[in-house]
Amino acid sequence: MIYLASNKVLIIVYDFPPFIGGGGVMRTVKYTRYLREYGWEPVILTVGRRDYYMPDEDLSRELEGITVYRSKDFMRYIRYKDQPTQFTGPAEMSQRPLKARIKKYLKKTFIKDIKKGLNFLRDEFLFLPDESFAWALTALPKALSIINKEQIDVIYSTSPPHTPHVIAGIAAFMTSKPHVMDFRDGWSDNPIFNGKTPFRRGINRYLEKKTVLKAAAVITTTKSLSENIAEKYSLDHKVTTIFNGYDENSFTGINTAVEPDFLTFSYVGGIGRSRPLGFLLKALEGATLPKDKVRFNFVGFVDEDETEKVFLSPLKSVFSISGPVSHHRALGYMTASDILMVILYPEEDGLKVIPGKVFEYIRAGRPILALAPPEGELGKMIVKYRLGFVVPPRDITKIKETLEKIYTLWRDGQLDTCVSDKIRFGFDRRRLTGDLARVFDKVNG
Repeated sequence: MIYLASNKVLIIVYDFPPFIGGGGVMRTVKYTRYLREYGWEPVILTVGRRDYYMPDEDLSRELEGITVYRSKDFMRYIRYKDQPTQFTGPAEMSQRPLKARIKKYLKKTFIKDIKKGLNFLRDEFLFLPDESFAWALTALPKALSIINKEQIDVIYSTSPPHTPHVIAGIAAFMTSKPHVMDFRDGWSDNPIFNGKTPFRRGINRYLEKKTVLKAAAVITTTKSLSENIAEKYSLDHKVTTIFNGYDENSFTGINTAVEPDFLTFSYVGGIGRSRPLGFLLKALEGATLPKDKVRFNFVGFVDEDETEKVFLSPLKSVFSISGPVSHHRALGYMTASDILMVILYPEEDGLKVIPGKVFEYIRAGRPILALAPPEGELGKMIVKYRLGFVVPPRDITKIKETLEKIYTLWRDGQLDTCVSDKIRFGFDRRRLTGDLARVFDKVNG
C-alpha cells in the first residue's frame, strides 16, 4: 500500500526490532506501522546491536518501507557480555562435575557479592540516567543529521530506557522542533529507575524536569502516570493519556483451540528478582486442586533463581517454561489458554502501570488472573470491565482460594469473560495511533 504522508516524525527509541522483541517494543512498532494512515511518515533512530538475547525477526516484516537509522552504543559490550541464563532442572545439578558445582556456589556467594557491589557503584554513579546513557554520544549527532536530511517536523521519544528523552530534548532545543515525550513507565518516581542513592535520584529528577517542561507534549499509558506528571509540573494542558492496546492484524491465523482436558494458565513476559514466583508456588502447593488437571505455562525469560524454584518444587510437573518466543507465538499461547496471568508488585510502580500484554489478553478473550495491587490501575481496570480476578501478589491464602475458585468454575463450564466489542475496540492499536497523530498535528501547528 502506498501512503502519501505530508509530515515526518523522528522516533527516537532504544529497543527496536529485529534485535529485540518482547512487550516493551510493541507500542512503538504499532505506532510506526499505522502512523502513515494518519498523514505522518515515521523515521526511526535506534541503537545498532546484535547481541541481545530476545530478537524477533517477525516484527520487522510489519515495518517494510520504514526508514530506520542505527547508531552504536559502545557500553553494550560491557553490559551484555554475560547473557542471561536459565536453569534447566534438578538433573542439571546432579550431572555437573564437582568443579562446576563449586564454581556455581562461589558465583552465588562471594563472587556474586563483589559483582553486586560493583554494579551498585556503576548504576548509581556512572550509568545515568540509565544504562543506555552512552548511546547519546552517537545518537545525538545522528539525530541532528537525520532532522536536517529528512526534513523532520516533530521529534518523538519513548521510554524506558529514558536516555532517548534526553537525546530528543537536546535535539529539539538545537533545531527548534517540537518534542513529544511518551512514558510507557514512570521515570523519577519509579522505584525501578530512580535508584538507591540521593545522587541518582537527584539526577533523574533534574533530567525529567528539564525535558518535561521544555517538551511540546507529554503522553503516558495510564491516567495515574498522567496525573502524576501533570501535578508535579502543573502541565494539565499538555499531558495526554494514550493506553496501550492490541493489533487486530496480529491475531490473524492464530490458533484459538484450548486443550479441553486441562485447566491451562499462561503467563507471558519476564520473571526475575523484582517479580518472584515464590508466593504463587506456595499458594499452589497448598491448594486442593487435582494437579493432573492443571498446567502453568511461562512464556518469556525466567531468570535462573526463579526457574530453579520451579524445578525444585514438588509440583514441578505442572509447569512449563518456554523461554522467549516471537510475538506471533506468544499470541498463540494466549489464545490456547483458559486463564492469562499477570504478576505485578507495588515496588515495580505497580499502582500506576498496566502492562501492555493485558490489552492483548483482552483481545484473546480469556479471563485474567492478576496477582497485583487491587487499588492500582491494573486492579481497578479488571474490576471495572469484569476481566477476571485480582489478588494481592503476596497474599498466599487469597491466591490459593482464587486458584481453587477458578478450577471449580472451569470444571463446571462457567469460566468465561464477557468483554463487549465496544470496550475491546477502544484498545485497538490502529485507532489509538490516530490519537498520537492528533498530538503531532497539534504541536506541529
